[in-house]
Amino acid sequence: MIETVKKTFRKITFSSSDVNKKSYLVMINIPAQMARRDTAYDIAVKLIREHLFAYTEEKRSEIYGGILKLLGEVVSITELVTFKKTGEKKGSGTEGMYDYFVILNDTVKAAASLARQELAIYKDEGRLSEILGADVSSQIRTTDEVFSNSEMNIYHCIIELVDLAEPTVKKYREYWKKSFSKTNQSRYTKSFSEFETIYNSFISAVSGEKPKVEDIELPGVSAINAS
Repeated sequence: MIETVKKTFRKITFSSSDVNKKSYLVMINIPAQMARRDTAYDIAVKLIREHLFAYTEEKRSEIYGGILKLLGEVVSITELVTFKKTGEKKGSGTEGMYDYFVILNDTVKAAASLARQELAIYKDEGRLSEILGADVSSQIRTTDEVFSNSEMNIYHCIIELVDLAEPTVKKYREYWKKSFSKTNQSRYTKSFSEFETIYNSFISAVSGEKPKVEDIELPGVSAINAS
């Protein structure tokens, strides 16, 4: 998969023809949307790089949930700003970035699913031992190790994917920001700061001292349009 992504990044280019008229960008509030998407991605990456295997299965599962919540924002907003649903030209740079975000989201989902499976086996081990016997329970623990190793392999793949994408993501952001007027650049900067404050609350998933990530409400569309 990584080799396929590498080839995709090498093909990605950004041209002025991919950006619509500035009047239309203002109409659908692209600067604030982009700021929301960029901050959500940055916080998701920060959580991904938190050395997740230093935590228990339960805590990892919770952190994965927060990452997926953020990446869900990234994917949906990228779809909107790149006009994915309206048949954007195949092979354009913006479409390539959308595909990257989808791949990242799906890969994190795979790791999260394995973490949940490990947690379920751990919680049910005593009951399974009573029902199925000690020998079967021991075999299930071996299966749990398989899930754990698979999750770790996928997690390393996620880290490599994020590191590989970093230069292209930066280039993608600069490409979009250059299309903004000075007013819209100011709106982007202001919105980025505001959403950064909101999304930074997700870092509490690591410390465990604040509400769980699944209890944190993300701002609605009205909050974006008010920026």
